[in-house]
Amino acid sequence: MENQSLTKEDLEKIPIESSLKAFYNGCKICADFSQKVMVPALAGILAPSEKEEIIISIYRSIHCWMKSVALLSHPVHFQTVATAARSIFELALDIKLIVDDKIENGPKKFKEFSRIEKFRIIQEFAEFQKKNPDIKSRRVSPRRLEIAADQNYEKKLDTLSQLWGKPRKDIRHWSGLGIKKRAEKTGKQYEMFYYESFGLLSIYVHSGLVGIINMSPKGLKAVYGNSTSIIHDIFLTTVSIVAKELKLDKAMPEFEEWMKKLDSVPGEVILKEKKKYIKD
Repeated sequence: MENQSLTKEDLEKIPIESSLKAFYNGCKICADFSQKVMVPALAGILAPSEKEEIIISIYRSIHCWMKSVALLSHPVHFQTVATAARSIFELALDIKLIVDDKIENGPKKFKEFSRIEKFRIIQEFAEFQKKNPDIKSRRVSPRRLEIAADQNYEKKLDTLSQLWGKPRKDIRHWSGLGIKKRAEKTGKQYEMFYYESFGLLSIYVHSGLVGIINMSPKGLKAVYGNSTSIIHDIFLTTVSIVAKELKLDKAMPEFEEWMKKLDSVPGEVILKEKKKYIKD
C-alpha cells in the first residue's frame, strides 16, 4: 500500500499545487476505471456465493466513495477527502477480513450485524421518546417504533448476538473487533497504515478542530494531498484483491496492465511537472 514511483525529493522540487493535481488525477482515473470496468464486471458475475455477494457489496461502497472523491478537486475539500480516506480504509479491511476468512462465521455475522445495529438505533430512539413524550419527531415511522417495542423481535436479535459470544450492546462492528484489532488481523501492511495514518486522518475531521486549529493554508493543502494519495493507494490494493478473489483478473487479460497504468498516473504527472519546473 505504498506508491513506489514517487520519492520525497520528487515532491519537494515542484509546487505543492502540482502534487495535489497528481494525486487527485490518480483518484479520478481510478474512479473512471471502477465505473467503466469493475462495476460492469461485477454485475456480470452469475449466481455469486454468499461470500462473493458480500465482497461485491463492500466494493460498491468503495466505488461510491471514489466517485465522490472524483468531484472534490480543490484542497478546500480536505475534510471530506480525509473522511473518505478513513472510510475507504475501513471498507478495505472488511474486504480483506472476508476474503481471508479471518472472522469465524464472517459472512453470516456480516449480514446479521445490520439487523442488530438497526434495532439498537431504533430502540434507543424509542426509549428517548418514552422519556420525552412532548418532543415530537416526524423522522421515524410508527412501524419502526413497533419493531423497537416488539419483545419477540428483541429475543430473536439476542439469539443472533450469540454468534459473537457477547451481549448485543457490545457488538459495534460485524467482526466484533475494534478498528485496531481489525488492522492487526489483516496483516502488517494494514497495521502500519493504522498507526501511521488512521489517527492523523481522524483528527483532521474531529469536531474540536484538533488537527487543524493551528494549521497553515499550506498544511491544509498537504492534508488534501496526503488523503488523495492514500485513497489512490488503498483503492489499487483493494481492487487487485477483489479481482483476484472473484477471478476477474483471469477473465480480463488486460487487468495487470490496467493496474500498472493506474498506479503510474500520479508519477507521470509529477515527472511532467518536474520537467516543467526544471525548464522554467
